[in-house]
Amino acid sequence: MSQVTVPLSPDLRGFVDERASSEGMTDPADFVRAVLERERRAYQDDVARVQKLIDDGIASGVCEQDAFQVLDEVFAGIRQPRG
Repeated sequence: MSQVTVPLSPDLRGFVDERASSEGMTDPADFVRAVLERERRAYQDDVARVQKLIDDGIASGVCEQDAFQVLDEVFAGIRQPRG
């Protein structure tokens, strides 16, 4: 495992120490690793979500309507009162 040294302000270090302790971790580095792992998973989930939207868009085929007509329909739907 490689090591990274990150200088922290006293306030941030206190926050890390407090959160690590409140989550039952004995080492603040464990908390930092957990935060980074959550961030990595969130990023991977975002990438997968966008890729699915792209794939769904490609699979839906080509729209034969004029782009301005589509926008007019979208705007008309937005302007309609909801009840």
